[in-house]
Amino acid sequence: MKFFKFKKITKTEVPVVIGSRSVWRRIGKDSHVDWAIIVGISFIIMLTLIFLSLSKYRYFDVSLKNRISTTKPQDSSMVDTQTLDGVLKVFEEKANIRAGLLKGYNGPGDPSI
Repeated sequence: MKFFKFKKITKTEVPVVIGSRSVWRRIGKDSHVDWAIIVGISFIIMLTLIFLSLSKYRYFDVSLKNRISTTKPQDSSMVDTQTLDGVLKVFEEKANIRAGLLKGYNGPGDPSI
């Protein structure tokens, strides 16, 4: 007993015999050739990008090492006391303002109360 009337699906694909057509004539007609070309080109692009990124990394690494070796370390024992005093004054002013705000309102009282 048949429940459905489906037709049998047959392959319409023509088997490819090696040597019957050149690869260039099978492009667009044979999916295996198309996928092989896509994978091959993707692999070549991937290798090219990897090579370029490694060469850029090496270039920057070498230039950074040269830059580090040519620069002389500065004497860190010298401290600019004027700038340090200015920064400390700013922080003292901020601390005084914060302490005043924590005390509460310090201005004139509300006349309506």
